[in-house]
Parts: sequence; C-alpha cells; structure tokens
Amino acid sequence: MQLGLTRKAAGAILGVHDRTVENWEFDRHETIRPVDYPRIFAFLGYNPMPVPTTLGEAIRLERLRRGWTLARLAREADVDPVTIRRLEEGRERLGVRPKVSTCRCLSIMWPTTEQTSRLSAEPKGFVKSDKKL
Repeated sequence: MQLGLTRKAAGAILGVHDRTVENWEFDRHETIRPVDYPRIFAFLGYNPMPVPTTLGEAIRLERLRRGWTLARLAREADVDPVTIRRLEEGRERLGVRPKVSTCRCLSIMWPTTEQTSRLSAEPKGFVKSDKKL
C-alpha cells in the first residue's frame, strides 16, 4: 500500500477484513457495502468517485457518501425503494414528487430554477375564465 500500511492494518482502520482490502485494491468485484463508503472516503481523505453528471448519479453518490442503503433512503424520503433505484438508474418516466422528496432528503438542489418555473406553469390548453359556475 502507498501509505506504508499492511492490508491488515488498513482493514482494522476501515473495520473490514484484510481480504476485503485486497479485493478493493485489485478491483475484484466484491460488493462494497454502503456503510463502508464513508470510512473509505475518510481513510483516503477524498471521494474517488466520479463527479455526477445526472440527477441519478448525484442521488447515488450522496446516498453512498452518507453510508445509506436504498432502503434507508427510501424510508427517510418516504419513497418506495424501487423508485429510488429507478431514480439512480436515470429512468425518465418518474413523477416529480419522488424526485423532489429524495432531493430534499439528501439536500440536493433540484429542480433547477428553469425546471421549477416549468413545473408551476399552467398546463397547455388551460383557459382562465371569469365565468361563475
């Protein structure tokens, strides 16, 4: 390791087995538990994940930065876990409410000002009337 630590010492700091550290080092596809991400980021001193370019990537990154599972985020945001997964995958056909609720929960700024004005605009074809019904 570049820090001069053995895998065993690094594992002790991170709270994982030394074999787990070895798997991470050699990019073996062992699943990293969400709870491990905050410790990895703290150990490295930075977040090595790519900068998010989509809302779904931003949601996933913030969820992992907090060490939350999909189920935990779903509970906190009061949104179905399947919807959270779909948000992270970038599925387009999702309602505004789960997006807003999830973003508020994670303190992600969404929607943008432009999107907000579109959301509050009257639907096309809507005609205001002064007639009393």
